[in-house]
Amino acid sequence: MAGGILTDGSAYGGKTNRGDALYNSLLIEASGTVNKNVYGGFSASGNADFNTITINSGTVKENVYGGFSASGAANYNTVTITASTVGIDVSGGSSLSFFGPSGEASYNTVTISSNSQIGGGVNGGSSFSFSGPSGDASYNTVTISSNSQINGAVSGGSSSSGNTDFNNVAVTDAEVEKAVNGGASLNGSANNNRVTITGGTVGGSVFGGNSNSGQTNHNTVVISNSHIKSAIYGGFSTSNGAANNNSITITGGTIDGSVYGGYAQDTGDANNNTVTIIGDVSFANTSLLSGSQSGSGKTNGNTLNIASAGLSLGNVANFASYNFYLTDANIYAGPVLTLLDVEKTNLKNAKINATLSGATNALRAGDTVTLLNNDNGFFTNSGTTANTTLQQGFSLIYGIEFENDNQNIGLKVTGYKQATEQSKSPTETRLATVGFLNSGADNFTDKGIANAVAVASSDTGAVFAAAGGGQSRLHSGSYTDIKGYNFALGAAKAITNNAGKLTYGPFAEAGWGNYDSHLDCGVRGDGNTHYYGIGAFARQDNNNGTYYEGSLRYGQTTSDYRGSGLTDGLGNPLTATYDSSAAYYGAHVGIGKVSKLTDSTSADVYAKLLYTHQQGNSVVMAGSGETYDFGSVNSTRARVGARLSKACNDRATAYVGTAYEYEFDGEATATVKGFSTLAPSIKGGSGMLELGYSLKPKAANDPTIDLSLQGWLGKKEGFTTNVNFMWKF
Repeated sequence: MAGGILTDGSAYGGKTNRGDALYNSLLIEASGTVNKNVYGGFSASGNADFNTITINSGTVKENVYGGFSASGAANYNTVTITASTVGIDVSGGSSLSFFGPSGEASYNTVTISSNSQIGGGVNGGSSFSFSGPSGDASYNTVTISSNSQINGAVSGGSSSSGNTDFNNVAVTDAEVEKAVNGGASLNGSANNNRVTITGGTVGGSVFGGNSNSGQTNHNTVVISNSHIKSAIYGGFSTSNGAANNNSITITGGTIDGSVYGGYAQDTGDANNNTVTIIGDVSFANTSLLSGSQSGSGKTNGNTLNIASAGLSLGNVANFASYNFYLTDANIYAGPVLTLLDVEKTNLKNAKINATLSGATNALRAGDTVTLLNNDNGFFTNSGTTANTTLQQGFSLIYGIEFENDNQNIGLKVTGYKQATEQSKSPTETRLATVGFLNSGADNFTDKGIANAVAVASSDTGAVFAAAGGGQSRLHSGSYTDIKGYNFALGAAKAITNNAGKLTYGPFAEAGWGNYDSHLDCGVRGDGNTHYYGIGAFARQDNNNGTYYEGSLRYGQTTSDYRGSGLTDGLGNPLTATYDSSAAYYGAHVGIGKVSKLTDSTSADVYAKLLYTHQQGNSVVMAGSGETYDFGSVNSTRARVGARLSKACNDRATAYVGTAYEYEFDGEATATVKGFSTLAPSIKGGSGMLELGYSLKPKAANDPTIDLSLQGWLGKKEGFTTNVNFMWKF
């Protein structure tokens, strides 16, 4: 033992009869043994806060208290027990008063691990008074793991009359002989507690919140691959308290008792509780799943979620909604839920719903799924309703009809109805990428080629760089905002011929951008997109001012997608993300004529046809599990325009221009399970106005610089800025 004192067989980090016992630390290790109790801090009348006990490979024959006070508070204490034995109880903080009120026991932490053995129970915080009010025992944390064994009950917080709210209990690969409580109070509330049991065994009942007469609302219980030998309660109140808005989730394991979302034994309400069963869970033949139980209070709005296959148990009761999550595992495996009770199942005024996983194989017309089976039948009435559609993932909707022969309740697929509006969101990424590729093509064909021609000659080569950036909005039935930068670097050479001059050369291009797409239904997609490619161009400038030009480009695009606001068929949020790469290629041809109006002014009238193709590919949506097979996207644009230029001096030229562009195609298609989703399109017209300024080099090796600003309205709107550089060498 280190850092404490021994008195009458007990160990104390700090001890006082009148003052506070604060910030003490006690360490027991190396097979150390304490014959009686261990106290991090002990006060007969003051507070016992911020004390720490660490027991590593030690033995305590009676109790362990992080902080103990006979009437004051016991807050913010920490107890850590590793590979050790405690004879009776462990408490993070304990306020115990025989005469008068007890203090608060909150914000304490207890951690027990590595095959530790506790002969009694474990409390995160405990406040009890035998002759007066008690304090709260809230915000405590208890963690039990690694094959440890607790021979008593476990509570995050317990109090005789105070509140026990916001406690957290986690049992992992350990055994608790008796009950587990998130919060337990005789007369106070037990709200907003959380109990998580993973790979554990519990001999008694499990309570998210447990109170005799207080409120037990908003508690959460999560059971994973564990054996619970008695009942499970989200919220439990035996007198007049309510048990509302509690949640129980069971994912695998064995449950010997019944499960109650909320249990108000007397007059309290038990409303809006949720029980969720996922995966391979084994129930006793007599187990009851109940949304709520109340003596005379209301039991409305409770929900049962089933995502299991071949589930069987006694019966279900007091659920307003029965939600079935269907996958390949339970569609063809017989009834999803078989009820073995000798009594009928009461489904009066219940809503029966189903949704289909996006990763599941497509259903066909005529397919049937049995959801509920009870050989003794069901009680139904006109208030028993079911959906007439079945949504798969977030993309497809089947037409269905529900069937009820009074022993089996199921659904039958009547055929496809439609794709959801949500299905358009992932394809918006494809349009965003094509729109970004088009901005790169515009950057090169509008400025890059003209500037290359301006500096290229027959005896020297020329290097030019064209950079553009800005933001634009593509209207596609919804809309997509794109921001990014395009860059092209090329070399140009000129050859004089009888008609004039031919300029040609290779170039490389790249672009980096991001986008966000918006649907009217509230779904949003966000992501990044970029491309890298190479190409070649040529332009013939005739002596009479007429010119012809063309280019080819090829490269690779990469993009990603993050969807938000997506929902399954039951309105639950879904996540969907993907990463995608695809090849692209493009071409353009153009014709124009430059006419000199005065010695310093000229006009350029032109027409261009631009084509961009992005190849199709397939992606799997991480989160929803759906596979989207994207078709190729083709953009074919025709543009006519004019540009008026005026030389300001020997080196500087200013210009203004306008153009009209029409997109003939620009549709992004996709299929899911072979069924076409909604396809956004950017087909339509847009107008452009530009302003620019070009500056020729002052010295022989200086670059020619061209700056311009373009604004768009119509199907495409926004602005881009372009900066172009050209060098002779």
